[in-house]
Amino acid sequence: MTDESTTGEESRMADEDRMPDGSSTSGEGRTPETAVAQGYETLLALLESHGPLESEVIAARAELAVAVARAGRYDEALYQADELAKDCRREHGTEEMREGAPVPDDAHPDILVAERARAQVREMAGIVDA
Repeated sequence: MTDESTTGEESRMADEDRMPDGSSTSGEGRTPETAVAQGYETLLALLESHGPLESEVIAARAELAVAVARAGRYDEALYQADELAKDCRREHGTEEMREGAPVPDDAHPDILVAERARAQVREMAGIVDA
């Protein structure tokens, strides 16, 4: 149930401040480019001790794609989000999902994180799915 005092625009903006894992991105004084730089640093640090398809890395890649989109770098963000979704579907999905079928609500959590990031990036880039 939503708070009736929240307008649709406020709700949309609040959703945009959420990362694919549901955490908030609103940080005091953090510019979009600072968030991108921090996202790359976090990802590189994680990759030193984690495999490329471990959940922590998937979450960092998703957050980075969304941060890149917030910085207005839509082509880069779309590429990152699409590659992440493909990687997760290939690693954790069924054959049908690997071929582009819709993702069920009970899919592997990493797939859901990747698909949420992809949807957020597409929305920010102004891409409307038919």
